[in-house]
Amino acid sequence: MELDFDNTHSELTKKLQAHLESVIPYDESSGEISKAMRDALIYSGKRFRPILFLFLVKDSGRDYLNINYLQLASAIETIHAASLILDDLPCMDNAKVRRNRPTTHRQYGESVAILSAVGLLSLAFKLITETAFPDDIKSNAVSILAKATGLGGLVQGQYYDLNQNKLALYEYEKISEINQLKTGTLFEVVFSLSSLTDYNKNNNYDQLMLTSKELGQSFQIIDDLRDGFKDSGKDINQDSNKYTLTSLLGSEGVMNKLHSHIDMVDNQLSQLYGEKCLSRQFIIKWFNSSLKSD
Repeated sequence: MELDFDNTHSELTKKLQAHLESVIPYDESSGEISKAMRDALIYSGKRFRPILFLFLVKDSGRDYLNINYLQLASAIETIHAASLILDDLPCMDNAKVRRNRPTTHRQYGESVAILSAVGLLSLAFKLITETAFPDDIKSNAVSILAKATGLGGLVQGQYYDLNQNKLALYEYEKISEINQLKTGTLFEVVFSLSSLTDYNKNNNYDQLMLTSKELGQSFQIIDDLRDGFKDSGKDINQDSNKYTLTSLLGSEGVMNKLHSHIDMVDNQLSQLYGEKCLSRQFIIKWFNSSLKSD
Protein backbone atom coordinates (compact mmCIF):
# COMPACT_ATOMS: atom_id res chain seq x y z
CA MET A 1 0.00 0.00 0.00
CA GLU A 2 2.84 2.41 0.85
CA LEU A 3 4.52 1.69 -2.49
CA ASP A 4 1.24 2.42 -4.30
CA PHE A 5 0.90 5.71 -2.46
CA ASP A 6 4.51 6.73 -3.11
CA ASN A 7 4.20 5.92 -6.82
CA THR A 8 0.92 7.81 -7.10
CA HIS A 9 2.34 10.78 -5.20
CA SER A 10 5.43 10.85 -7.42
CA GLU A 11 3.38 10.67 -10.63
CA LEU A 12 1.02 13.35 -9.40
CA THR A 13 3.81 15.71 -8.37
CA LYS A 14 5.48 15.44 -11.78
CA LYS A 15 2.20 16.07 -13.62
CA LEU A 16 1.39 19.05 -11.44
CA GLN A 17 4.85 20.56 -11.82
CA ALA A 18 4.70 20.20 -15.60
CA HIS A 19 1.28 21.84 -15.66
CA LEU A 20 2.42 24.73 -13.47
CA GLU A 21 5.31 25.37 -15.83
CA SER A 22 2.96 25.31 -18.81
CA VAL A 23 0.49 27.86 -17.43
CA ILE A 24 3.10 30.56 -17.00
CA PRO A 25 5.68 30.43 -19.81
CA TYR A 26 8.48 33.00 -19.67
CA ASP A 27 7.63 36.08 -21.73
CA GLU A 28 10.62 38.33 -22.46
CA SER A 29 8.35 41.20 -23.50
CA SER A 30 7.01 41.51 -19.93
CA GLY A 31 10.49 41.89 -18.49
CA GLU A 32 11.20 40.85 -14.93
CA ILE A 33 7.56 40.50 -13.91
CA SER A 34 7.06 37.31 -15.91
CA LYS A 35 10.29 35.85 -14.54
CA ALA A 36 9.37 36.78 -10.98
CA MET A 37 5.95 35.15 -11.39
CA ARG A 38 7.52 31.97 -12.75
CA ASP A 39 10.12 31.82 -10.01
CA ALA A 40 7.52 32.26 -7.29
CA LEU A 41 5.19 29.65 -8.77
CA ILE A 42 7.32 26.86 -10.15
CA TYR A 43 10.34 26.85 -7.84
CA SER A 44 10.35 23.90 -5.47
CA GLY A 45 7.71 23.99 -2.75
CA LYS A 46 5.69 21.42 -0.83
CA ARG A 47 2.69 21.81 -3.18
CA PHE A 48 0.69 20.61 -0.20
CA ARG A 49 -2.59 22.30 -1.11
CA PRO A 50 -2.85 21.39 -4.82
CA ILE A 51 -1.69 17.83 -4.19
CA LEU A 52 -4.25 17.43 -1.41
CA PHE A 53 -6.93 18.76 -3.75
CA LEU A 54 -6.03 16.21 -6.43
CA PHE A 55 -5.97 13.37 -3.89
CA LEU A 56 -9.46 14.39 -2.73
CA VAL A 57 -10.58 14.29 -6.36
CA LYS A 58 -9.18 10.77 -6.72
CA ASP A 59 -10.60 9.62 -3.38
CA SER A 60 -14.08 10.58 -4.58
CA GLY A 61 -13.69 8.42 -7.69
CA ARG A 62 -12.68 10.98 -10.31
CA ASP A 63 -9.80 11.23 -12.78
CA TYR A 64 -7.41 13.35 -10.76
CA LEU A 65 -5.02 13.83 -13.70
CA ASN A 66 -7.73 15.32 -15.91
CA ILE A 67 -6.56 18.71 -17.17
CA ASN A 68 -9.54 20.51 -15.63
CA TYR A 69 -8.56 19.35 -12.15
CA LEU A 70 -4.92 20.20 -12.83
CA GLN A 71 -6.10 23.70 -13.77
CA LEU A 72 -7.92 24.09 -10.46
CA ALA A 73 -4.95 22.68 -8.54
CA SER A 74 -2.70 25.18 -10.32
CA ALA A 75 -5.08 28.02 -9.44
CA ILE A 76 -4.84 27.04 -5.77
CA GLU A 77 -1.03 27.02 -5.89
CA THR A 78 -0.99 30.31 -7.79
CA ILE A 79 -3.03 32.02 -5.07
CA HIS A 80 -0.69 30.56 -2.45
CA ALA A 81 2.41 31.77 -4.31
CA ALA A 82 0.97 35.28 -4.62
CA SER A 83 0.16 35.41 -0.92
CA LEU A 84 3.73 34.42 -0.01
CA ILE A 85 5.20 37.21 -2.12
CA LEU A 86 3.00 39.75 -0.34
CA ASP A 87 3.60 38.26 3.13
CA ASP A 88 7.36 38.55 2.64
CA LEU A 89 7.40 42.26 1.69
CA PRO A 90 9.31 44.71 3.92
CA CYS A 91 6.03 46.39 4.92
CA MET A 92 4.64 43.00 5.99
CA ASP A 93 6.91 40.30 7.50
CA ASN A 94 10.12 41.66 5.94
CA ALA A 95 11.36 38.14 5.17
CA LYS A 96 14.68 37.50 3.47
CA VAL A 97 14.36 33.80 2.61
CA ARG A 98 11.52 31.74 1.12
CA ARG A 99 11.85 28.13 -0.02
CA ASN A 100 15.59 28.35 0.65
CA ARG A 101 15.99 31.24 -1.81
CA PRO A 102 15.96 35.02 -1.51
CA THR A 103 12.40 36.31 -1.35
CA THR A 104 10.91 37.83 -4.49
CA HIS A 105 11.37 41.44 -3.41
CA ARG A 106 15.03 40.79 -2.58
CA GLN A 107 15.62 39.30 -6.02
CA TYR A 108 13.60 41.72 -8.12
CA GLY A 109 12.74 44.72 -5.96
CA GLU A 110 9.52 45.64 -4.20
CA SER A 111 7.66 47.06 -7.19
CA VAL A 112 8.23 43.96 -9.33
CA ALA A 113 7.31 41.74 -6.37
CA ILE A 114 3.98 43.51 -5.85
CA LEU A 115 3.14 43.48 -9.56
CA SER A 116 4.07 39.80 -9.89
CA ALA A 117 1.77 38.95 -6.96
CA VAL A 118 -1.08 40.82 -8.64
CA GLY A 119 -0.26 38.98 -11.86
CA LEU A 120 -0.44 35.62 -10.10
CA LEU A 121 -3.77 36.48 -8.47
CA SER A 122 -5.16 37.38 -11.88
CA LEU A 123 -3.76 34.18 -13.37
CA ALA A 124 -5.57 32.05 -10.78
CA PHE A 125 -8.96 33.33 -11.91
CA LYS A 126 -7.97 32.94 -15.56
CA LEU A 127 -7.10 29.29 -14.96
CA ILE A 128 -10.58 28.64 -13.60
CA THR A 129 -12.32 30.29 -16.55
CA GLU A 130 -10.30 28.16 -18.98
CA THR A 131 -11.61 24.87 -17.61
CA ALA A 132 -14.33 22.88 -19.35
CA PHE A 133 -16.60 22.81 -16.30
CA PRO A 134 -20.15 24.16 -16.75
CA ASP A 135 -20.52 27.91 -16.39
CA ASP A 136 -22.27 27.68 -13.02
CA ILE A 137 -19.41 25.59 -11.63
CA LYS A 138 -16.83 28.06 -12.92
CA SER A 139 -18.79 30.98 -11.53
CA ASN A 140 -18.99 29.37 -8.10
CA ALA A 141 -15.29 28.50 -8.21
CA VAL A 142 -14.42 32.12 -8.97
CA SER A 143 -16.58 33.21 -6.02
CA ILE A 144 -14.81 30.76 -3.73
CA LEU A 145 -11.41 32.15 -4.70
CA ALA A 146 -12.59 35.76 -4.51
CA LYS A 147 -13.86 35.26 -0.97
CA ALA A 148 -10.64 33.50 0.06
CA THR A 149 -8.38 36.27 -1.21
CA GLY A 150 -10.42 39.16 0.19
CA LEU A 151 -11.68 40.46 3.53
CA GLY A 152 -13.27 37.10 4.22
CA GLY A 153 -9.91 35.37 4.15
CA LEU A 154 -6.26 36.11 3.44
CA VAL A 155 -6.43 39.92 3.47
CA GLN A 156 -8.15 40.09 6.85
CA GLY A 157 -5.93 37.36 8.27
CA GLN A 158 -2.77 39.19 7.27
CA TYR A 159 -4.10 42.47 8.69
CA TYR A 160 -4.84 40.83 12.04
CA ASP A 161 -1.46 39.09 12.01
CA LEU A 162 0.37 42.39 11.44
CA ASN A 163 -1.65 44.27 14.06
CA GLN A 164 -1.90 41.81 16.96
CA ASN A 165 -0.49 44.29 19.46
CA LYS A 166 -2.56 47.22 18.21
CA LEU A 167 -5.77 45.17 18.30
CA ALA A 168 -4.84 43.18 21.44
CA LEU A 169 -5.44 39.83 19.73
CA TYR A 170 -3.83 37.66 22.41
CA GLU A 171 -6.57 35.24 23.46
CA TYR A 172 -6.89 31.66 22.23
CA GLU A 173 -10.04 32.38 20.23
CA LYS A 174 -8.50 35.41 18.54
CA ILE A 175 -5.28 33.62 17.62
CA SER A 176 -7.29 30.68 16.28
CA GLU A 177 -9.35 33.11 14.19
CA ILE A 178 -6.17 34.60 12.73
CA ASN A 179 -4.91 31.10 11.94
CA GLN A 180 -8.17 30.25 10.21
CA LEU A 181 -8.15 33.41 8.10
CA LYS A 182 -4.51 33.37 7.04
CA THR A 183 -4.01 29.59 6.75
CA GLY A 184 -7.31 27.74 6.99
CA THR A 185 -8.85 29.84 4.23
CA LEU A 186 -6.90 28.15 1.44
CA PHE A 187 -7.70 24.73 2.86
CA GLU A 188 -11.36 25.69 2.67
CA VAL A 189 -10.74 26.45 -1.00
CA VAL A 190 -9.17 23.01 -1.48
CA PHE A 191 -12.10 21.14 0.04
CA SER A 192 -14.75 23.46 -1.43
CA LEU A 193 -13.46 23.09 -5.00
CA SER A 194 -13.30 19.32 -4.62
CA SER A 195 -16.91 19.26 -3.42
CA LEU A 196 -18.10 21.76 -6.04
CA THR A 197 -16.75 19.72 -8.96
CA ASP A 198 -17.97 16.36 -7.66
CA TYR A 199 -21.04 15.82 -9.84
CA ASN A 200 -21.88 12.61 -7.98
CA LYS A 201 -21.87 14.60 -4.74
CA ASN A 202 -20.07 11.67 -3.20
CA ASN A 203 -19.30 13.72 -0.13
CA ASN A 204 -20.68 15.60 2.82
CA TYR A 205 -19.98 19.32 2.47
CA ASP A 206 -20.27 20.08 6.19
CA GLN A 207 -17.81 17.30 7.01
CA LEU A 208 -15.39 18.61 4.40
CA MET A 209 -15.55 22.14 5.79
CA LEU A 210 -14.98 20.87 9.32
CA THR A 211 -11.99 18.89 8.08
CA SER A 212 -10.56 21.92 6.28
CA LYS A 213 -10.74 24.04 9.44
CA GLU A 214 -9.10 21.36 11.58
CA LEU A 215 -6.36 20.93 8.99
CA GLY A 216 -5.79 24.69 8.76
CA GLN A 217 -5.27 24.92 12.52
CA SER A 218 -2.91 21.93 12.41
CA PHE A 219 -0.91 23.40 9.57
CA GLN A 220 -0.44 26.76 11.30
CA ILE A 221 0.57 25.17 14.60
CA ILE A 222 3.22 23.11 12.83
CA ASP A 223 4.39 26.18 10.93
CA ASP A 224 4.77 28.02 14.25
CA LEU A 225 6.60 25.09 15.84
CA ARG A 226 9.00 24.89 12.90
CA ASP A 227 9.80 28.60 13.05
CA GLY A 228 13.16 27.93 14.67
CA PHE A 229 14.11 24.97 12.45
CA LYS A 230 17.05 25.41 10.07
CA ASP A 231 15.37 23.36 7.34
CA SER A 232 12.09 25.31 7.32
CA GLY A 233 13.13 27.07 4.10
CA LYS A 234 12.35 30.45 5.69
CA ASP A 235 14.06 32.95 7.98
CA ILE A 236 14.83 31.31 11.33
CA ASN A 237 12.65 32.65 14.17
CA GLN A 238 10.75 34.83 11.70
CA ASP A 239 7.68 34.85 13.94
CA SER A 240 9.40 34.99 17.34
CA ASN A 241 7.82 38.38 18.12
CA LYS A 242 4.27 37.23 17.37
CA TYR A 243 1.66 35.77 19.67
CA THR A 244 0.96 32.19 18.58
CA LEU A 245 -0.80 29.21 20.09
CA THR A 246 2.66 27.86 20.89
CA SER A 247 3.58 30.91 22.94
CA LEU A 248 0.13 30.93 24.57
CA LEU A 249 -0.25 27.23 25.43
CA GLY A 250 3.36 26.14 25.77
CA SER A 251 4.98 23.16 24.05
CA GLU A 252 2.96 20.44 25.79
CA GLY A 253 -0.33 22.27 25.50
CA VAL A 254 0.06 23.09 21.83
CA MET A 255 1.16 19.53 20.99
CA ASN A 256 -1.98 18.20 22.67
CA LYS A 257 -4.03 20.66 20.63
CA LEU A 258 -2.19 19.66 17.44
CA HIS A 259 -2.86 15.96 17.99
CA SER A 260 -6.52 16.73 18.64
CA HIS A 261 -6.82 18.59 15.32
CA ILE A 262 -4.99 15.89 13.37
CA ASP A 263 -7.07 13.11 14.95
CA MET A 264 -10.22 14.95 13.86
CA VAL A 265 -8.90 15.26 10.29
CA ASP A 266 -7.97 11.58 10.30
CA ASN A 267 -11.40 10.50 11.55
CA GLN A 268 -13.32 12.69 9.11
CA LEU A 269 -11.39 11.54 6.04
CA SER A 270 -11.67 7.90 7.13
CA GLN A 271 -15.45 8.30 7.41
CA LEU A 272 -15.70 10.03 4.05
CA TYR A 273 -13.36 7.96 1.90
CA GLY A 274 -12.07 5.03 3.96
CA GLU A 275 -8.87 4.49 5.93
CA LYS A 276 -6.84 3.76 2.79
CA CYS A 277 -7.77 6.98 1.01
CA LEU A 278 -4.88 8.93 -0.49
CA SER A 279 -5.75 12.24 1.15
CA ARG A 280 -5.58 10.65 4.60
CA GLN A 281 -2.28 8.91 3.86
CA PHE A 282 -0.85 12.15 2.49
CA ILE A 283 -1.76 14.16 5.58
CA ILE A 284 -0.55 11.52 8.04
CA LYS A 285 2.80 11.26 6.24
CA TRP A 286 3.11 15.03 6.31
CA PHE A 287 2.25 15.12 10.02
CA ASN A 288 4.75 12.42 10.92
CA SER A 289 7.61 14.09 9.05
CA SER A 290 6.91 17.79 9.49
CA LEU A 291 8.28 18.22 13.00
CA LYS A 292 11.57 16.51 12.23
CA SER A 293 14.51 18.87 11.97
CA ASP A 294 18.00 18.39 10.62
